[in-house]
Amino acid sequence: MAPPCVHDGGHSAVGRYLRGPGRLRFVLVCDACGAERGDVDSLAYRPNPRPYANHPAELVARALGVEPARAGRIRLAALLCDIDAGGVGRGAPPPGAQRGDAGWPGL
Repeated sequence: MAPPCVHDGGHSAVGRYLRGPGRLRFVLVCDACGAERGDVDSLAYRPNPRPYANHPAELVARALGVEPARAGRIRLAALLCDIDAGGVGRGAPPPGAQRGDAGWPGL
């Protein structure tokens, strides 16, 4: 069994979200064992996420009168189409290529 931590080493501030009361709580924790050693501060916070609320595909769908559930699907389809629009996978060396091989692109 490991000896109990004496908490005499380094400490870090950590933020924790308390969903029920809707607060962000900042506490001091021991770096060695992770035990909370004291409160630093807290503040009221309730997240209100709206991911991609201003995505152009969704804005166009809403302007055309598409119901919200379908507008979200249109946004998802547009995001999936954009994944390789920048050519992320193009120009990469083929699997197993070694630096200096003919298939390896120059820098």
